[in-house]
Amino acid sequence: MTDPRLVRQLWRGRTNVDALTIACIEHAEAIAGHKFVVTQGSYQSGAGDRNSAGTHNLGGVVDLRWCGHGSCIRALRLAGMAAWHRTPAQGPWPDHIHAVVVDHPRLAASAQAQVTAYRNGRNGLANNGPDDGPRLEPTPTPTFPWPPNTSDYLRPDLNEAMAAVKRVEGKVQRRPRMRYWAKRARQAIRKMRQINRG
Repeated sequence: MTDPRLVRQLWRGRTNVDALTIACIEHAEAIAGHKFVVTQGSYQSGAGDRNSAGTHNLGGVVDLRWCGHGSCIRALRLAGMAAWHRTPAQGPWPDHIHAVVVDHPRLAASAQAQVTAYRNGRNGLANNGPDDGPRLEPTPTPTFPWPPNTSDYLRPDLNEAMAAVKRVEGKVQRRPRMRYWAKRARQAIRKMRQINRG
């Protein structure tokens, strides 16, 4: 049975980015508020950029067009990727983002070494320099699928919302208009619960 995280369908004109990597990128896009452009995908099997040291040979690794601001690195890291801004001063390449999915099941050995370096506060390059991106503790891991199952995430919030409505109702017994809106809120929460169950 195929691991659903490793499925590779056509996505933005590419078939060399798997479902788990796409989930991380789209999660990061939701955080950053804009789309990323993939300039080198995964599963290159030795045909990728030679300066990538084999990190793109298997899954979970992408290069992204540099967007011009460091908040994108933070967004990718929050989404479960070891991500760095690579600059021309660091090697023979243009500005870009190099991103590796943390705990991806099909990483090349060199990509796995980069995840280890990331967790150890290093830059994932041959010089093993210090990490120049934002440190996040504990290290975020991917959410799959993305977006997550809505019902799993909404139920605790609906319970919390219903409890809040009950607290309000207990305080507004003599205010008919407030009681009316509290009743409407209860009805809306019940309806959302029905949708989640259905």
